[in-house]
Amino acid sequence: MPEMKIAVGYRQDDALRQSLNTLTEAVFGLSFEGWYRAGYWGDGYIPYSFVEGERVVANVSVSPMEFRVRGQRRRYLQLGTVETCPARRGQGLSARLIRRVLADWEGRCDGLFLFANPSVLEFYPKFGFVRAGERLLFRPLPGAGEGTARPLDTGDPAVRRELFSLAEGAPAGADIWQTGGGPLCLFYALGPLKSGFYRLPRGGVAAATTEGETLTLWQHWGPDSLDEAVAALAGPATRRVELGFWQDRAPGFAPAPCQGEDVLFVQGNFDWLPGGRIPLLSHT
Repeated sequence: MPEMKIAVGYRQDDALRQSLNTLTEAVFGLSFEGWYRAGYWGDGYIPYSFVEGERVVANVSVSPMEFRVRGQRRRYLQLGTVETCPARRGQGLSARLIRRVLADWEGRCDGLFLFANPSVLEFYPKFGFVRAGERLLFRPLPGAGEGTARPLDTGDPAVRRELFSLAEGAPAGADIWQTGGGPLCLFYALGPLKSGFYRLPRGGVAAATTEGETLTLWQHWGPDSLDEAVAALAGPATRRVELGFWQDRAPGFAPAPCQGEDVLFVQGNFDWLPGGRIPLLSHT
């Protein structure tokens, strides 16, 4: 049996990166290869992996992030892409990787967080994580949408450059946001949200998705107001709008607990929760 070792931050190792992609595609249906080849995978996404020979068999990735929370700077570390190949499950590999991450990053951030699926809710408290609540903002929209937003081609290099630049700075209206979010925004633009970016009527840009009668505005940038962005993105069948970010003053919107498949766990300084949410574009 090949020797098993831990490899960290190996994105430029073609063999290990491809093996990580193979595992992540099998577990989550995602690949980082397009993101890497486009030049956006940098030091903000660091895999910690158990490697058997040249094969990644388990992984926990970390993303150092800086947020502005109502004007205050917070440095957080997000854990994500927690996965193990079927043949190595039940051997404690994820637990060993998480302990290594906690040891490496002790004292280097204000807190850590992750989003877990409901099948592993008993796992993360073993490492000092506690379940935390978030709130979202929503409002009914009884058929008032205009549908005038135009889809952006995220395959266009000029569009990519614009999205990267916008996500590096402050989004419109948000009171909780990630600084330097360009690389992660481009991960979404090149992959799971590649059809979800739009040009707004006054020249701004929005990330949004629609499921059934619900429009989720992930984020928006530029001169268009929140109401203008919603009106441009909503169609005649839209009946509800949810914000994927937090804005303290959003007239017409009401708060509600975030509900969904993923459950937020935190440790450290998150004293602003549950009075807000981690932006959807900051999820890894």
